[in-house]
Amino acid sequence: MKWEGSKKFSTLIVLDEEGSKSALKKLKKNKKGKKGGGGEADLPRDVTSDDSGDYVPVLAMECRGLEPYAYHCLGNEFRVVSEGGAVFEEDVDLSDGDWGDYDEENDAAVGVNEFESKIIAI
Repeated sequence: MKWEGSKKFSTLIVLDEEGSKSALKKLKKNKKGKKGGGGEADLPRDVTSDDSGDYVPVLAMECRGLEPYAYHCLGNEFRVVSEGGAVFEEDVDLSDGDWGDYDEENDAAVGVNEFESKIIAI
């Protein structure tokens, strides 16, 4: 993407697991002995029911010439797996912060409540 008046292209790359590990390794190497800087970073991972109420990184991006400031769910970006193993991939819309369904095989309600997002620059 190239912004009007800019001479350079801006890029946003969603990092896979290896890319995330490499970026964090470089970050830690560059910040050794330096004070200040960005926030603490962890590798992206799946959110589980044990994480209720805790921040969990689910996405890592490399941004050049861009500075994201917010994430807004648009619908169907997430996959939910019940504790019984039922997979919900369609119509998982967290744009309102809540989603719910029913796992008929395991006779259990499944839901995501009070979903919030934040972007941490490191």
